[in-house]
Amino acid sequence: MEYLIYGLVSALFFNGILSWGMGFRLFREATVASSFPRPFIPLLLAGESLVLWILYTYLFGFIDREFLILFTTVPLLAGIHGLFIFIHRKILPPTQLQEEEKNSSLYNGFDGLSLFSALIVFLLAPTFLHALAMVGGIAGGIYCLFIVVNGIVRRLAVERSVGALRGGALVLLIGGILSMIMGAIGYFIFR
Repeated sequence: MEYLIYGLVSALFFNGILSWGMGFRLFREATVASSFPRPFIPLLLAGESLVLWILYTYLFGFIDREFLILFTTVPLLAGIHGLFIFIHRKILPPTQLQEEEKNSSLYNGFDGLSLFSALIVFLLAPTFLHALAMVGGIAGGIYCLFIVVNGIVRRLAVERSVGALRGGALVLLIGGILSMIMGAIGYFIFR
């Protein structure tokens, strides 16, 4: 059972890293990066992680956790994630994003990353305080990613070599690692 759980987590994580989605489009050009609503992504991660944790802890607490992980986690994650994307599209004015960006489902790369973070919080957080600390760390990690990449994009814009960032998988990998580290820090603070 342990191997199945780790396999599911790995699949979600590497989907986030390798998908041709937000990571590649967002950081390809400085203009795209500057128009993207950065603050929403950490809120998306934190919101869906907490909703999932509350659902599993209080609503489905009487069912065996391993059964839940195998048969209901992915559909629930997808449903919660879809709801947050729907809210995101309703809140943002239509002129704020380019048409190509609006049509993608909030970019597959960070879809995978946020699904992964929600699953990790669900698997590891024993209490609500731990869950809150972990999603805070994860959100902080994503903010750090945006700060770092924004600096790189501005530098590349000055040097006129924006094409160097087309290996967007590295950007998503850094985001995933930062999220995990900061989520773990949040977890151990309240241990």
